[in-house]
Amino acid sequence: MKTLLLLIYSFTIFANITIDECSEKAMTYFSTEGIPTIIPNLCGQLIEKVRTPDNFAKSVDGKIEISAYKNMIYINDDGVDRFIAGNLSRVHNVLSLKFEESESRIYILNENQERQREVLSYKCNISGNVSPIRSLETREIENATSISIEDNYIHVISSTHDWKKSFNKNADPNGKKDENSSGVLREISGSFD
Repeated sequence: MKTLLLLIYSFTIFANITIDECSEKAMTYFSTEGIPTIIPNLCGQLIEKVRTPDNFAKSVDGKIEISAYKNMIYINDDGVDRFIAGNLSRVHNVLSLKFEESESRIYILNENQERQREVLSYKCNISGNVSPIRSLETREIENATSISIEDNYIHVISSTHDWKKSFNKNADPNGKKDENSSGVLREISGSFD
């Protein structure tokens, strides 16, 4: 009986949650510091309601849908809900999201706490307060507004400053190989809406 009452109480609390309250919970999602929290599955439904083409991607067969809101990435994998959030994830403000299905990898253009832009990537089959598997961190992507993925490249686009810059898809400051270089491979000027 106690278990049933606890479930009813929990449902009542989370039934009235707002998307911004979900975002607050995401700050300490499975945190390594302070009191860790969980993100209720209802938050995934709230994220789906505010998704746009910039913060949504899905698999070709439609079984995997990925959405983002501020500091949360929500993955619905054939009915199984997962979140990537928390201090280790470095997700702060998702500006653009892409899914590379062949590698099962999620890419986000993130605005970090210092308001600098970075491209972070995660495996699609993970969840929790997890670190990105790759990160593109360079002043070359200041003012970026979106990303696209093509073959071995990350294209970072600024629709406000009319440029597109291409980088190695495996760019990472901790990598030792040439493919981990975060140097600009190609830059094009013009409108990229």
